[in-house]
Amino acid sequence: MQSVTVPAKYKSQGLARLLAETAFTYAIVNNYYMYLRCEYLQKYYRAVKNPDLEERVVGPPHILNGPDSASSDSNVINELPDPEDFKF
Repeated sequence: MQSVTVPAKYKSQGLARLLAETAFTYAIVNNYYMYLRCEYLQKYYRAVKNPDLEERVVGPPHILNGPDSASSDSNVINELPDPEDFKF
């Protein structure tokens, strides 16, 4: 999954989180695998990680193993910035 993009006029309405949740649910239900390139999706994944989702996410390696693989506090979901706020 490359990126989550929300138009500026809809920023701060929780749409990025809704898109991420919907995409993850769709992948689980349809037996798809995901490689999360988007930093927002990686952070969201770590915040909501569960066995069904872990089975579907195949990369990148730093979110599967190592220091970035630990689950985040589930309360962090509400604190995640919109994807537009990430600096690349």
